Amino acid sequence: MFLRSAASRLVEALSPKDHSAIAPENLVYGFVTRGFEKAFIRACRRLRVTPLSDRLHGFNAKSCGGLVRSADDSLQWLKLSGVPRGTTNTRREREKSMPVLDGLRTPQVLATTTWRSRGVQWYAVAMTPVSSPTVRDFLDGGGSLAHDEDWLGRLRATLGQLASIPTTHRCLSEPYVAAAIRERFGAEAPTVATEWHTAHGDLSWANLTVPDLVLYDWETWGLAPRAYDAAYLMVQSIWNIDLMHRLEHEFRDEFATPSDCVGLLVACAEMLNYIEASGIDPAHARRVEAIARRGLERHAAARSVAPTEPGKPTAPTATRQPSTAAASGRPWDGRTAPG
Repeated sequence: MFLRSAASRLVEALSPKDHSAIAPENLVYGFVTRGFEKAFIRACRRLRVTPLSDRLHGFNAKSCGGLVRSADDSLQWLKLSGVPRGTTNTRREREKSMPVLDGLRTPQVLATTTWRSRGVQWYAVAMTPVSSPTVRDFLDGGGSLAHDEDWLGRLRATLGQLASIPTTHRCLSEPYVAAAIRERFGAEAPTVATEWHTAHGDLSWANLTVPDLVLYDWETWGLAPRAYDAAYLMVQSIWNIDLMHRLEHEFRDEFATPSDCVGLLVACAEMLNYIEASGIDPAHARRVEAIARRGLERHAAARSVAPTEPGKPTAPTATRQPSTAAASGRPWDGRTAPG
């Protein structure tokens, strides 16, 4: 074993680096976006599994995954990612440490392997497969969740369980939250959250399943302003108006405190940036602005209960302001805080 490991390190040291694969302009969130075909086969050999299907690529091809069969004939899901050798990728480390809690359903890690090749540090993880379709596939197929009391109740309970998990690292940084909100809603909008709870951090319909509720893709989990997950999911629903309104109703008590308003506004700001940068129909932006406006109205109503200082300005309205990040076509920088 020692001789095999030493020989592997020698081969890696003598092999030329794939400078194109590890060039900064070809990375997505620090991950390489090429070389997966050979690396996936190598990962299967190292984990002693057999590939079964075509591979699927993650967001902007920053990862690769596919069904495999183990030696005991069980099905597994193999996910593969690579980063330039010698770098530490926060997203990868977060996913390795995804939370474990009774009742919180996430894919179970079965085996992992890592190796270096041509300047890339590869990491492969075999997990229990998720048999239920993603909510996105379900909705695209004509399904509806707006009146599914059981599933929505499980979603609410799951987010409550997740919020209670203790952690020290942040999903969002305080400077990022403040800058994102001010850029969209002005300097008078609330930007300080006093309640920070553990959040998934990327709670989109592609990362949830139905009818069984499973959460996966834990690259950005950590502390966020209260209600951020619920708000993020709600603004991801702007293409399905019934579901968007149902989520706003379902989590109405979660959007009632000052910290909740901050979580809501930063999620709205992120979606408005995405809509503007992607050239999506402005009608969707107006729906997000309406959500933000209702949040600001609730915040103003809560403030009006207590006496206000003379001359103190009232809460702003959700007027859309152009985003410099969106206008330039660049993704917002600094979303994920260092661990």
